[in-house]
Amino acid sequence: MASADNPFFELFTPKGRAALQAAAKRCSFAAGVVLFPEDGTADGVYVIEEGEVELFASGASIGVVEAGKFFGELGVLTEVPRTVGARARDKVSALFIPTGVVRAVLEDEPGATALAFLRRTVGYLKDANLRFAAEHMRKGKLEVVGEMARSIIHDFRNPLGTIDLVAGLLSEKHEDAQTRSSCQSVHRQVERMAGMLQDLLDFASGEVRLELSPVRIDDLFKEVRESMASRLRHSGATLKTVAEPFVCMMDARRILRSVENIIQNSIQAFEGKPGSVTLSASSRGGRLEISVTDDGPGIPEAVRGTLFEPFVSHGKGPKSGLGLSVVKRVVEAHGGAVEARTLPEGGTHITLSLPLVAAGNPEKRELAPEGPVKKGGPRPTQPI
Repeated sequence: MASADNPFFELFTPKGRAALQAAAKRCSFAAGVVLFPEDGTADGVYVIEEGEVELFASGASIGVVEAGKFFGELGVLTEVPRTVGARARDKVSALFIPTGVVRAVLEDEPGATALAFLRRTVGYLKDANLRFAAEHMRKGKLEVVGEMARSIIHDFRNPLGTIDLVAGLLSEKHEDAQTRSSCQSVHRQVERMAGMLQDLLDFASGEVRLELSPVRIDDLFKEVRESMASRLRHSGATLKTVAEPFVCMMDARRILRSVENIIQNSIQAFEGKPGSVTLSASSRGGRLEISVTDDGPGIPEAVRGTLFEPFVSHGKGPKSGLGLSVVKRVVEAHGGAVEARTLPEGGTHITLSLPLVAAGNPEKRELAPEGPVKKGGPRPTQPI
């Protein structure tokens, strides 16, 4: 006998409810299993007890059905093949009620029951349509971003190359430390600009091509301090770095830009007021955890649930809303995860969790010993 607590059964009279519960069969599905494909036979209604099911059409996700809700009823009502597919997002426990039983019960129920059932179905369709439209708009925006990035790279290639060349010549002709330092800063920023554009191209295409090499985390943090020095000085913010001197395999340029992006968000959140940012790294459970913590106002309530989604931004000034989305894509390409939370005492804490891979042995995820390492120096990701 199926659980009488599920909201699905509350739509029916006691008689109809009893008939549906008697016919319901409990099923379990592992994560990733397709419950039914697009154009499949409408063989029944699924009532979710535990887990979540993703509905998809033409390869795009159009919605998620959570525990306590039901799906599959549209095919039962229209007697046509299904227009969407369904896939378990995690382990799912559901009740399956055959089409014939549902139709028989609906035909025997009073008009109010059928109307309530139809009202719920229309509500689900409306939500799915809104999500599908939002996904379509998001993909359209990403296509525009990709076209713009390609155009900018093409237009900027020669100017950036000239700037980099002149900086190199100045560094060779002037031996004083200040000039050399300034030219090196110009070189780093030129490569940073090229790398940012490549990140946008990769993000728009949905692919992230990593160039892994062994990198000392304390060297990486030193680069962060150097690249952020000017912005920190002009903003009045301070940066503290804490890192254990170990080595990890990563795409140093992409992780560097990811950390810079997060710190830049912290600086913007201070809104011109003095603030403190701490950049730290430690190993935990075979993973490298790079954390950025600030003492700002925390993550705005309006964007907490969508912080890492494309085109989400908050606050003053022009923003693309792509920065943290790119960070998430880069971290996931490394086999990692990113997490953000507002601290109880105030401020934001963002952690990039990456698998630790020993240098020279990428299949073995473990802490790599210190030794001669190719330092993660600047490199252009797009020829300039």
